[in-house]
Amino acid sequence: MSLADEGYVDFAYIQPAAQGSRLFRQLYESLEQHAIYIGLQRLWVHASLMAQPAFSAMGFEILEEQSVEIDDQTFRRFELEKCL
Repeated sequence: MSLADEGYVDFAYIQPAAQGSRLFRQLYESLEQHAIYIGLQRLWVHASLMAQPAFSAMGFEILEEQSVEIDDQTFRRFELEKCL
């Protein structure tokens, strides 16, 4: 998990075997503490259908549902944000 420009949360992935282990929560909480330390006022992310519940559990709110086309496939995702 990484923190990009303007508070964008990127590369928020864990292995399927780690689901339910609190690893996502630990990674996210560390990232949020750093974001607060450097003075960010909000975090935001584009989350897949699978990742959206994890971000919502961390206090993110859905701004909009989006459809993204890559080659001949369409993927649904959510733009979420959390004010710090």
